[in-house]
Amino acid sequence: MRTKYQEAGMIFGNTDSPASANPAPLEWEPGKTHAVIIGICKWEADLTRYSKRHRKDEELRDLLIKRGTPTENITMLLDSDATLSNIRKAIDKTLRKTTKESTLIVYFAGHGWKAGDDFCFANYDVRLGPRNRKTVWSMNELATIVTDGFNGHQAIFWADCCYSGGMQVVVEKLATRKVASFSLTSATTANTSTGNWTFTQSILDGLAGTPLIDTNNDGTITLGELQTEVKNAMHHMEGQSSGFYSNG
Repeated sequence: MRTKYQEAGMIFGNTDSPASANPAPLEWEPGKTHAVIIGICKWEADLTRYSKRHRKDEELRDLLIKRGTPTENITMLLDSDATLSNIRKAIDKTLRKTTKESTLIVYFAGHGWKAGDDFCFANYDVRLGPRNRKTVWSMNELATIVTDGFNGHQAIFWADCCYSGGMQVVVEKLATRKVASFSLTSATTANTSTGNWTFTQSILDGLAGTPLIDTNNDGTITLGELQTEVKNAMHHMEGQSSGFYSNG
C-alpha cells in the first residue's frame, strides 16, 4: 500500500524567504521536469578525489525517474564525462527541450571555489591557476545561458561543493525574466563544504517524501521544509552553513 507521502508532490512556494514574491504555491511536476546531473569524484588536475562508494548523484537520477521524470529528460555526466564541453552541450540541449510548462533542475557535486566576482565549479578537465579561468565552469556563464535559453516557468539549482551558494547568481539573473527559481546548496557563498554526501541525501529524502521532513504533518513537503532539513543536517552533522536563495 502506498502512503500519502509516497504519492505526495512537493510544493515550491510559501517559503520564509523575503525574496519570495509569489504567494501562490507551485507544485513540482516530475513529468514536466528536465534535469542535468553532474557528479565528479576525480579530476585530471591535482584536486582531492572523493570515494565513489554509494555515490548519491546516481541515486538522484534514479529517484527522479521513479517519481515520474522521463528518462530521456535527464542528462547525467559523471567523472570523465563531465568535461567543460560536455557540460555546456548538456545544458544547451536541455534548455532547447524545455517548454513553457517545464521545470529545470541543475545539480552539481564536486569541487567549487570563488574567483573574483564569479563562482567556479570544477569540471573534469579543469586546469588550475589564474591563467586558466576559461577552462572552468563559471556560474556567471550558467546564469547567462539559462536566462537566455530557458523556456519554462520554474528552475531548481542544487550543488554539493565548497562555495556552492554561488549558484544564487543564476537565480538572481532569472529574476530579471520573472522566472520562479531557487538555489539550495551545501554551502553558502562564503564557506567550504564537507566531502560527505549529507546534503544530497537530504535532497533525496525530500524528493522521496520522507515523513520526518513534513514537520507540520500535512502530507506535503514544502520548499521551506526541505530548506530546514538541509540547514539542520549540514549544521548538526557537518558543522557548516548551507545556502538558500529564492525568487518568485
